[in-house]
Amino acid sequence: MSIHKKLFEIQKNIGKLTKDSDNPFFKSKYADINQLIELTNPLFHEAGLMVLQPIAGNALKTQIFDVETNEVIESSLDLPQGNDPQKIGSAITYYRRYTLKALLNLQEEDDDGNKGANKNPNGSAEPEDKKPWMTEIQFNSYLALINKGEKWMSKLSNKLNMKKVYRETLQSAETKYKPKT
Repeated sequence: MSIHKKLFEIQKNIGKLTKDSDNPFFKSKYADINQLIELTNPLFHEAGLMVLQPIAGNALKTQIFDVETNEVIESSLDLPQGNDPQKIGSAITYYRRYTLKALLNLQEEDDDGNKGANKNPNGSAEPEDKKPWMTEIQFNSYLALINKGEKWMSKLSNKLNMKKVYRETLQSAETKYKPKT
Protein backbone atom coordinates (compact mmCIF):
# COMPACT_ATOMS: atom_id res chain seq x y z
CA MET A 1 0.00 0.00 0.00
CA SER A 2 1.35 3.45 -0.87
CA ILE A 3 2.13 6.07 1.75
CA HIS A 4 -0.78 8.16 0.45
CA LYS A 5 -3.26 5.32 0.97
CA LYS A 6 -1.87 4.72 4.47
CA LEU A 7 -2.26 8.41 5.33
CA PHE A 8 -5.79 8.36 3.94
CA GLU A 9 -6.67 5.51 6.32
CA ILE A 10 -5.05 7.34 9.24
CA GLN A 11 -6.98 10.54 8.49
CA LYS A 12 -10.26 8.62 8.64
CA ASN A 13 -9.48 7.50 12.21
CA ILE A 14 -7.92 10.55 13.85
CA GLY A 15 -10.90 12.75 14.60
CA LYS A 16 -10.50 16.25 16.02
CA LEU A 17 -7.84 17.46 18.42
CA THR A 18 -9.01 18.89 21.72
CA LYS A 19 -7.76 22.28 22.78
CA ASP A 20 -6.39 21.06 26.11
CA SER A 21 -3.61 23.57 26.89
CA ASP A 22 -3.79 27.20 27.97
CA ASN A 23 -2.01 30.09 26.31
CA PRO A 24 -1.97 32.71 29.09
CA PHE A 25 -0.53 35.39 26.79
CA PHE A 26 -3.50 35.29 24.40
CA LYS A 27 -5.99 33.92 26.97
CA SER A 28 -6.87 31.06 24.64
CA LYS A 29 -6.57 27.28 24.42
CA TYR A 30 -4.69 25.09 21.95
CA ALA A 31 -3.93 21.41 21.27
CA ASP A 32 -0.35 20.82 22.38
CA ILE A 33 2.30 18.75 20.58
CA ASN A 34 2.13 15.94 23.16
CA GLN A 35 -1.58 15.34 22.52
CA LEU A 36 -0.90 15.32 18.79
CA ILE A 37 1.90 12.76 19.16
CA GLU A 38 -0.16 10.63 21.57
CA LEU A 39 -3.05 10.64 19.12
CA THR A 40 -1.09 9.96 15.93
CA ASN A 41 1.84 7.70 16.90
CA PRO A 42 -0.22 4.52 17.45
CA LEU A 43 -1.92 5.05 14.08
CA PHE A 44 1.39 5.72 12.32
CA HIS A 45 3.05 2.68 13.87
CA GLU A 46 0.12 0.43 12.98
CA ALA A 47 0.41 1.61 9.34
CA GLY A 48 4.19 1.14 9.22
CA LEU A 49 4.89 4.86 9.18
CA MET A 50 7.30 6.94 11.23
CA VAL A 51 7.37 10.69 11.85
CA LEU A 52 10.68 12.51 11.90
CA GLN A 53 11.04 16.22 12.65
CA PRO A 54 14.69 17.16 12.05
CA ILE A 55 16.11 20.64 11.82
CA ALA A 56 18.01 21.07 8.57
CA GLY A 57 19.88 24.31 8.10
CA ASN A 58 17.47 26.97 9.29
CA ALA A 59 14.28 24.98 8.73
CA LEU A 60 12.21 22.53 10.72
CA LYS A 61 11.17 19.58 8.56
CA THR A 62 8.32 17.23 9.30
CA GLN A 63 8.70 13.96 7.43
CA ILE A 64 6.35 11.02 7.35
CA PHE A 65 8.44 8.03 6.36
CA ASP A 66 7.08 4.66 5.18
CA VAL A 67 9.40 2.07 6.70
CA GLU A 68 8.33 -0.55 4.15
CA THR A 69 8.62 1.41 0.90
CA ASN A 70 10.98 4.26 1.91
CA GLU A 71 8.44 6.78 0.55
CA VAL A 72 8.53 10.17 2.30
CA ILE A 73 6.08 13.05 2.52
CA GLU A 74 7.58 16.25 3.87
CA SER A 75 6.68 19.76 4.98
CA SER A 76 9.06 22.43 6.25
CA LEU A 77 9.08 25.93 7.69
CA ASP A 78 12.01 28.31 8.06
CA LEU A 79 12.82 29.00 11.70
CA PRO A 80 12.99 32.58 12.96
CA GLN A 81 16.44 34.15 13.31
CA GLY A 82 17.70 35.21 16.72
CA ASN A 83 20.00 34.50 19.62
CA ASP A 84 17.39 33.69 22.28
CA PRO A 85 17.35 29.87 22.70
CA GLN A 86 14.01 29.95 24.55
CA LYS A 87 12.26 31.77 21.70
CA ILE A 88 13.82 29.45 19.14
CA GLY A 89 12.81 26.41 21.24
CA SER A 90 9.23 27.70 21.43
CA ALA A 91 9.20 28.26 17.67
CA ILE A 92 10.46 24.71 17.07
CA THR A 93 7.66 23.25 19.21
CA TYR A 94 5.08 25.48 17.53
CA TYR A 95 6.35 24.59 14.04
CA ARG A 96 6.45 20.86 14.87
CA ARG A 97 2.78 20.99 15.84
CA TYR A 98 1.64 23.02 12.85
CA THR A 99 3.65 21.23 10.14
CA LEU A 100 2.34 17.84 11.32
CA LYS A 101 -1.23 19.17 11.56
CA ALA A 102 -0.89 20.60 8.06
CA LEU A 103 0.44 17.33 6.60
CA LEU A 104 -2.46 15.40 8.11
CA ASN A 105 -5.11 18.09 7.52
CA LEU A 106 -6.18 17.87 11.18
CA GLN A 107 -8.97 19.84 12.81
CA GLU A 108 -9.24 21.24 16.32
CA GLU A 109 -12.47 21.69 18.20
CA ASP A 110 -13.51 25.32 17.94
CA ASP A 111 -14.31 25.98 21.58
CA ASP A 112 -14.09 29.78 21.22
CA GLY A 113 -17.16 30.03 18.99
CA ASN A 114 -19.06 27.49 21.06
CA LYS A 115 -18.43 29.42 24.28
CA GLY A 116 -19.67 32.61 22.65
CA ALA A 117 -22.88 30.87 21.67
CA ASN A 118 -23.21 29.37 25.18
CA LYS A 119 -23.10 25.89 23.67
CA ASN A 120 -20.74 22.99 24.17
CA PRO A 121 -18.78 21.43 21.24
CA ASN A 122 -21.59 19.00 20.36
CA GLY A 123 -23.91 21.96 19.77
CA SER A 124 -26.29 21.50 22.70
CA ALA A 125 -27.00 24.20 25.25
CA GLU A 126 -26.16 21.82 28.11
CA PRO A 127 -23.10 22.53 30.27
CA GLU A 128 -19.81 21.47 28.74
CA ASP A 129 -18.54 18.03 29.78
CA LYS A 130 -15.79 18.53 32.38
CA LYS A 131 -14.62 14.90 32.51
CA PRO A 132 -10.86 14.52 32.06
CA TRP A 133 -9.45 12.99 28.88
CA MET A 134 -8.10 9.45 28.92
CA THR A 135 -4.32 9.36 28.66
CA GLU A 136 -2.36 6.80 26.66
CA ILE A 137 -1.20 5.16 29.91
CA GLN A 138 -4.80 4.84 31.11
CA PHE A 139 -5.86 3.48 27.72
CA ASN A 140 -3.17 0.78 27.82
CA SER A 141 -4.08 -0.15 31.43
CA TYR A 142 -7.80 -0.45 30.70
CA LEU A 143 -7.13 -2.36 27.48
CA ALA A 144 -5.07 -4.89 29.45
CA LEU A 145 -7.92 -5.30 31.97
CA ILE A 146 -10.54 -5.66 29.23
CA ASN A 147 -8.33 -8.23 27.48
CA LYS A 148 -8.45 -10.23 30.75
CA GLY A 149 -12.27 -10.26 30.59
CA GLU A 150 -13.14 -7.34 32.85
CA LYS A 151 -16.03 -5.11 31.76
CA TRP A 152 -15.05 -1.43 31.93
CA MET A 153 -16.68 0.47 29.07
CA SER A 154 -19.83 1.60 30.90
CA LYS A 155 -17.74 2.83 33.85
CA LEU A 156 -15.19 4.55 31.63
CA SER A 157 -17.82 6.36 29.56
CA ASN A 158 -19.15 7.98 32.73
CA LYS A 159 -15.69 8.77 34.09
CA LEU A 160 -13.50 9.87 31.13
CA ASN A 161 -13.68 11.49 27.73
CA MET A 162 -11.97 9.31 25.13
CA LYS A 163 -10.51 9.83 21.70
CA LYS A 164 -12.47 8.04 19.01
CA VAL A 165 -9.70 5.53 18.37
CA TYR A 166 -9.46 4.68 22.12
CA ARG A 167 -13.23 4.22 22.45
CA GLU A 168 -13.48 2.01 19.35
CA THR A 169 -10.49 -0.12 20.38
CA LEU A 170 -11.76 -0.65 23.94
CA GLN A 171 -15.32 -1.39 22.77
CA SER A 172 -14.02 -3.87 20.22
CA ALA A 173 -11.82 -5.61 22.80
CA GLU A 174 -14.71 -5.89 25.26
CA THR A 175 -17.09 -7.19 22.57
CA LYS A 176 -14.63 -9.71 21.15
CA TYR A 177 -13.34 -11.08 24.47
CA LYS A 178 -13.71 -14.82 24.77
CA PRO A 179 -12.52 -16.58 27.93
CA LYS A 180 -9.80 -19.17 27.42
CA THR A 181 -10.97 -22.66 28.27
